[in-house]
Amino acid sequence: MNLQEQINRIQEMMGIQEYGKPKIIDYESYIVSKPIKGDSTTTIIFGGYLVSPRETYSYLPKEFINKKNVVVTQYNKSYNTLIEELKKDIDISKITSVIGYSAGAKQLGPVFGKYNFIGLVDPWITNDLLNNLKNNTNNVICWYTKEFWINGVGNMTETSKLQPKLKSILGSRAVLKNMSHKEVAISFMNSYSNKF
Repeated sequence: MNLQEQINRIQEMMGIQEYGKPKIIDYESYIVSKPIKGDSTTTIIFGGYLVSPRETYSYLPKEFINKKNVVVTQYNKSYNTLIEELKKDIDISKITSVIGYSAGAKQLGPVFGKYNFIGLVDPWITNDLLNNLKNNTNNVICWYTKEFWINGVGNMTETSKLQPKLKSILGSRAVLKNMSHKEVAISFMNSYSNKF
């Protein structure tokens, strides 16, 4: 390993990249992360039921959060409410992508067809979500598991029953993964953050 590769590796381990470590604003139900340098585009992530915004944020690659604004919110904050609250911190016209992880996917109804990238990560699926998605599948990628919804979360049989409908709507863009609920989130964020 040459000297530059060693420096890059040390910077990566410390979370220091070309753009610099982000400033984090921590609100009660969401966080806003803004890099010191970088572009002004924003990704919004609606997190899971038992996962705090901070934990969901920890799933994101460092090189991503060091370049782009990121908002991570709780699963139960509505999209419209969040957008109103964000106007004080970011330019909402520069939101480029929205991700719904687990129960957070329930908030994505208004976003289909609106942004460059929409991610559904092991989503809690409802008929309302499927109805909103039907005619707006462009730029939507979904990774899902079966095990979590059948055995892991008590009474979530609705989601396991609706997974085939989701698959038929998205086709090859809905991918069944043999991973844990948390692993699928981390892997999705690492695989697609360059598209957010």
